[in-house]
Amino acid sequence: MTIDEASRRYNIPLEILQEYEQWGLCGAVKKVMGAWQYDDTDLERLSTIMTLHDIGFTTEEVETYMRLLGRDYRAKEDFTVETVPGFQGSTYSESALWLTPGEDIQLWHGSSNITVTNGENDQPHQGVFYKERLEEVDKYTVFLDGNHSTVRIVNPDAKEKGKLLVIRDSYSNCLGTLLAESYEEVVLVDLRYYKNPVSQLCAEENFTDVLVCYSMDNIMTDTNLVWLQ
Repeated sequence: MTIDEASRRYNIPLEILQEYEQWGLCGAVKKVMGAWQYDDTDLERLSTIMTLHDIGFTTEEVETYMRLLGRDYRAKEDFTVETVPGFQGSTYSESALWLTPGEDIQLWHGSSNITVTNGENDQPHQGVFYKERLEEVDKYTVFLDGNHSTVRIVNPDAKEKGKLLVIRDSYSNCLGTLLAESYEEVVLVDLRYYKNPVSQLCAEENFTDVLVCYSMDNIMTDTNLVWLQ
């Protein structure tokens, strides 16, 4: 499907399609007679671009977002999946639902050379899972040893280069284990415990990308966001 055909069929302005081509995000699409031929994957991406424009993203923000979506990642079949029964999360002890059985969770084991250090302990830990935490009441700390001011994950075997800063609440502990497969280094900052300006950290670390990942309840009420200055 050519650019003119895509524009007419899906009612996408030509200027947005031209932006998409200029960004080089359709490198897997072949040119025929000097024109891009769009496939279903491209049209899905274009739908995302239209949505981002509609909700107020600038062109620069849209391009950054789409480039991050295009980062290489470890395929599902390249993970070893371990199922752990009887999982009860961080709020279980406060829930008064003590007769409710635990659930199964999955630990997705990827790169074998990942090390983790946190802000309170400089001793590197091999791997992103702290299996000894599964013997404790709050088993969620199996992911990256739970909450710390900073958590640094280093993966020399990452699928792509780059250094990611994640400004997050505790729900990103499990997400960090997967982000480490796409970056050589991931630094997670929890503003409840990290009491220095994040701008200073950015200046010192030279991050290539920054992700803010919060639950909506927390981001609307967290007064610690002042440390983003």
